[in-house]
Formats: sequence, C-alpha cells, structure tokens
Amino acid sequence: MARTKQTPKKCAERTAPQRKLRAQTSNQKSRRYRPGTVAIREIRRYQKSSNLLLPKAPFRTLVRKIIDTKFNKELKLQSTAILALQEAAEAHL
Repeated sequence: MARTKQTPKKCAERTAPQRKLRAQTSNQKSRRYRPGTVAIREIRRYQKSSNLLLPKAPFRTLVRKIIDTKFNKELKLQSTAILALQEAAEAHL
C-alpha cells in the first residue's frame, strides 16, 4: 500500500472533539490520592496554624468537671491556666 499525505483538518472539525473531551472529564470521578497523602497535608496545615483545634468553652467545662470530681470541691482557675492546659493537651495529640 502506498502512503498518502495527510491533509490538515479545518478548525471547526478540531473544536468539536475537544468539547466532547472537556465534557467527559468534568463527569469523571474526583482525584483519588494515595493513602497518607491527605493526612500529611492536614498535619502540615495544622502545624502551620496557631489557632486551637478544640473549642474553648467545652474544654473549660471538661476541665472544671474533672477538677470537681478529683478534688471534691470547686476551685477557681485562671483563664490563662486553662489556656495553657488546652495548648498542652493539643500538643500531646
């Protein structure tokens, strides 16, 4: 068989298949990352941030309940002491 020279296609013929490809890619599943990739990304994000992970009010009530049950009396705590406990607890996690 003899080879024939390919003629260039018109622009109108090129745009139609590209539109179909774009439509197919938008309907495809979302990207699936390897195990651990997203976890490492979250760890790096939380290490960069300085805000607390646990809400302050529920942590404060938890600390007060633990102190009440442990010492059988109501002790007053400074807000800075509770904040230091919370930062230490989150650093431990």
